[in-house]
Amino acid sequence: MTTKDETVSIIIINRNGERFLSGCIESVKNQSYNKIEIILIDNVSTDKSLSFVKENHEDVTIIANSNNEGYSKAANTGILKSKGEYILILNPDVILDLKFIENCLTAIKRDEKIGSVSGKLLRFRTDDSHDFIDSTGLILCQDIRRPLDRGQNQRDNGQYDKEEYIFGVNGAAPFYRRAMLEDVKIGNEYFDEDFFAYYEDVDIAWRAQLLGWKCYYTPFAVAYHYRSYLKAEKGNSGGIHAVKNRYLLYLKNEFTVSFLKHILRILFIEAIRFLRYFFREKDALIGVKAVCTYILPTLKKRAFIMKKIRVNRKYMESWYVSCSHEIISLNQ
Repeated sequence: MTTKDETVSIIIINRNGERFLSGCIESVKNQSYNKIEIILIDNVSTDKSLSFVKENHEDVTIIANSNNEGYSKAANTGILKSKGEYILILNPDVILDLKFIENCLTAIKRDEKIGSVSGKLLRFRTDDSHDFIDSTGLILCQDIRRPLDRGQNQRDNGQYDKEEYIFGVNGAAPFYRRAMLEDVKIGNEYFDEDFFAYYEDVDIAWRAQLLGWKCYYTPFAVAYHYRSYLKAEKGNSGGIHAVKNRYLLYLKNEFTVSFLKHILRILFIEAIRFLRYFFREKDALIGVKAVCTYILPTLKKRAFIMKKIRVNRKYMESWYVSCSHEIISLNQ
């Protein structure tokens, strides 16, 4: 039996995802757990996304933004409009296995301090051989000062078939407890809207860990992810946001002592990055420059977070890992 407040709110954040929406929405409606509501947040799609949903899924609540608000603000809008005790945010290019929600619910109820759950995301392939991993959770790679998706692009040979606590959950299909979201929000923002998109999922995961919330991985909740369906859009500024947000992420969340302890290695890593940006990825320098605009508001948010911290530095440093094996398998 489920209680009246165990509704799961599914929030689909869409921009020109018409070709994926049918599979995504049908996979949600076919779930073994059906106490759900579906909200579509549309970021000014220029394809027929909205007309498709209106004509074929009248039970889906549509919120059409007048501007492209990015992932963070769209997710915040959806969370504020939703009523569920649990929140599942989806990219439109994700298809859920039949028991995805049911298995996420089972996992999150193992401990009242579990605030988020990651399932096993596999890379969707048109030849039906979905045997490559997209994400089994987020990791903080200390040796390259960059978050990564655990296991990404590795063949799924059962190496991540163990349920366990992890650092965070990828933003393509994160399952959250509303109580956690309310606890970690800053002002009216659950996700940091200064991030727009990229690393906003890592940011909220880091903040949740600092405030004592746990993230749990269950391989029994399986989903399939096309990934990067928007990269082909003209004028996409994703790379710039990714560079900007990586710096803001660490500035906002990392313990000062943790930074100073590794400062020589960090300076070496960043020097190599800057050389690459200057000679090969000049657009990334726009992202570096943009960091300056957000330093003061980020420091204010950092001060707010640091006053609420419920864990110690050593606990947070325990999530730092070496990612050599992940980097070798990464192809992007």
